[in-house]
Amino acid sequence: MPAIRPRTYSRATLIIFVVTALCTLVVIFQTVIAEQQLRLDKISTDVRLARFHYDDLRQQRAELRAPDYLREKAMMLSMSQGVTGEFSEIPADVVASVLAATGSMDKSISQPPLLADLASQTIKGVTP
Repeated sequence: MPAIRPRTYSRATLIIFVVTALCTLVVIFQTVIAEQQLRLDKISTDVRLARFHYDDLRQQRAELRAPDYLREKAMMLSMSQGVTGEFSEIPADVVASVLAATGSMDKSISQPPLLADLASQTIKGVTP
């Protein structure tokens, strides 16, 4: 019977150890992947629930802003639609007396820009 040499025995031990270590690493890797998948599933569920909640809130907001709902609530509060809307022109002497009473006034308030000036400023501010 041939005798087992120590070198052959240690080589076999080394091979068994490497295979065992690789199997252990594979098991650990699979465990980490499973944990990450559970976290991902939980986050996906949370996102889905948040989207449903957001959609519910948008629906409620739309219902609260609906003209029919507002009209109904206004009628419950005894509010009614205005029948006439009249604008009164302010006489120049009234404007002059108010300006005299207030003293020096900020030019942006006392002399507001014309509509054409506002439009040109708005167009300049817009960049394509």
